[in-house]
Amino acid sequence: MSQALTAAAPQFGVHALPPVLEALRALGDRMPANRVGGWGVSLLRRICLALHGQPCDVVLFGSQRARLYPRDNRCEKRAFAGAHLWDGAERDFLNRCITGPDFVFVDAGANVGLYTLSVRAGVQARGARLAGVAIEPDPVNAARLRFNLAASGADEVRVVEAALSDRPGRLRLASAGQANRGEVRAAADGDVEVPALPLLDVLRAAGLTRVDALKMDIEGMEAAVLAPFLAAAPAALKPAVLLLETGREGRPDLVDLAVRHGYRTRMRTRINTILELAPSDR
Repeated sequence: MSQALTAAAPQFGVHALPPVLEALRALGDRMPANRVGGWGVSLLRRICLALHGQPCDVVLFGSQRARLYPRDNRCEKRAFAGAHLWDGAERDFLNRCITGPDFVFVDAGANVGLYTLSVRAGVQARGARLAGVAIEPDPVNAARLRFNLAASGADEVRVVEAALSDRPGRLRLASAGQANRGEVRAAADGDVEVPALPLLDVLRAAGLTRVDALKMDIEGMEAAVLAPFLAAAPAALKPAVLLLETGREGRPDLVDLAVRHGYRTRMRTRINTILELAPSDR
């Protein structure tokens, strides 16, 4: 693996669940995608975590390795057991987009890399190749992201430890003491200062010539980042698919921004919206 694990991060498997608990956890991955299945997954998750604690080394999406910290990150908790229920509609849509010999995926607000690993599993299942960019500014999340990619042998994913912004510079993040590390966000009095980069600069630095899908979950900064990007990006770099966190309120400002640049809504879930670029605009 080119992304070497640090001495402070023991090799994957050190924190594996005992066989009985792993069997219970894996049972969650076979639960039906309905209310009863959700209840069953929640119960199995509580049992496993009560008896094992964290971190937990697990195999996700059939082929990807991850070290999860379920107690301080909601997405890690949800993926720990019953991963098929976590953003299942969104991830299924992305999997259906993998139709060619290679797939270019950009994960903006990558957190610990679970979306990237899900896409990677789909790409591998089809015998295709992945070109990935995972963008995560928070140092704690980025360390977990790098570990998960290294444990999975995901050398084809480039990690960018920076916040996305409308201009190059520096931003402060509120990182310490988060009950849900998926909600680390920019704050004037934040405890961590990180580089900030425009999305177009990141894509060009990664050497990308196209983007098949972009997932963006950057805690309210989506419109501020997407507006200048969509205005300046060449047609070839405009993602064919946008997966945006729009929350329960739907973020009509963000959706309208994408529509003005040639996108059309394909799916709306509880907190996300998926849009597709019209063929004439690609």
